[in-house]
Amino acid sequence: MWPVSNLTAPTIEVVKGNVVTEIRQHYSDWATHVIRLVKGQPWAEVEWTLGPIPLDNPWIPSKTPPPPAPTPGKCTPGVGAGCVCDDSKGGGWKQTANCSAKPQPALNKKCGVVPKGASGYCQCSDGVRVGGVQFNSKWGCGMNMIENCNDLCKSGITNHGHADGMGKEVIWRLSSGMTTKRKFYTDSNAREMVPRVFNKRGPSYPMPYNITEPIAGNYYPLTNMIALEDEAAGTSLNFLIDRAMGGGSITEGSLEVMINRFTKDDDSRGVGQPLQETMCGGRGGGCASDNDEVKGGCSCAGLTVRGKAYIVFDKKDAAHTVRRMLSEKQNWPALLAFGHGKASTVSKSFIAKALPPALRLLTFKNMPKEDGGGVLLRLAHLFEVGETSTTGPITVSLSDTFAAAGAKLISCTQWSLTMNRKIQDMPKDGFLTDRVVQTQGERKARNLLATDEDGALSVTVHPMEIVTFDCKFAQI
Repeated sequence: MWPVSNLTAPTIEVVKGNVVTEIRQHYSDWATHVIRLVKGQPWAEVEWTLGPIPLDNPWIPSKTPPPPAPTPGKCTPGVGAGCVCDDSKGGGWKQTANCSAKPQPALNKKCGVVPKGASGYCQCSDGVRVGGVQFNSKWGCGMNMIENCNDLCKSGITNHGHADGMGKEVIWRLSSGMTTKRKFYTDSNAREMVPRVFNKRGPSYPMPYNITEPIAGNYYPLTNMIALEDEAAGTSLNFLIDRAMGGGSITEGSLEVMINRFTKDDDSRGVGQPLQETMCGGRGGGCASDNDEVKGGCSCAGLTVRGKAYIVFDKKDAAHTVRRMLSEKQNWPALLAFGHGKASTVSKSFIAKALPPALRLLTFKNMPKEDGGGVLLRLAHLFEVGETSTTGPITVSLSDTFAAAGAKLISCTQWSLTMNRKIQDMPKDGFLTDRVVQTQGERKARNLLATDEDGALSVTVHPMEIVTFDCKFAQI
């Protein structure tokens, strides 16, 4: 789930039932997930729990204990990149010949005298002070060994209270054997799927486009799903999420999404503070204010979050159909409501005939009398052009759909999406799409409503289209 080198394998528990099989994976006390396979359902459900992400202990327990830290004044051979030893006589730091592993670059900073009246320490973003007398006595140098506080707080030699010295960014990665040619798809606000290519940009960008951030530069915003397609095999892998995240395809045939982050330092990207969301709603330990944070007088656990995602893998037609239906379930589930008082059973439906599965009733709302009354009705086509081999316009009879007692349809007028203009009053210089026809040299939006010889109203909705109507009912 979180690919970190030298990790112990997660503990796995498999629970099999007649209907549901669960695979429970435990990576650490703050990183677990459950994979569910439900009989008869063409998808896998993943429920994950993350947090609080620690800053004061290692990433995830490793297979072997970490090597001892170098002792000031002495060198420890072969201690990974930590073969940087204290040269107390020279008052600085240097690389040593007896280090067998690749050494870190020498800092080459000489000890200086803390200016008179200066504090001699740095206040780091997590509330820990480094430098000053304690730093001088431990390492033989004060904060003047480093050019500024930001460098000191980030330097590996201080580690200011963090056993691993790093913030953490937790991702969910899904790997496959698909051949994608580094191409993947992300949703546009849960509507159309936008093609992306690793390290590439669209025609509006300068070419060649130089991406200096190979990971962040290939992450895109997600609100609903991210997908891969293998054109040769005709398969599609889809990962549906339950909240806004960032994601991408960093390696061939893989998908990943960023679940959460907890960092100890500001990344200088405009936020002006480290990413440290807590259960108290604040940052840096849940302090009520920045002043409290500097004083170090508050403490609160980091945020714990739980989420649910779905994995759909199948032939393209089947996978694309399932992902759209599943998206409806994921993002617009049935709403439960509770209240006080005596329980009573009330059931009422204004739908006499079910809508086609690819058509969604988006809005059904009473309009105020000052706006003419009536009902604001919106219908949305769930699929985009070419998403499946059978995707196309859908014609539905509104008169047959809304024919139940108490909600018999009388008339409808088509409006713009925001319902501020009737369709025939739309500007003639709008975008030219396949929904617009050429009539006597003028572009004119097509009225999608039709009336048959019996007076019944029907409407045709094209892929990815949202249509808006002001309708009158006999009773409502």
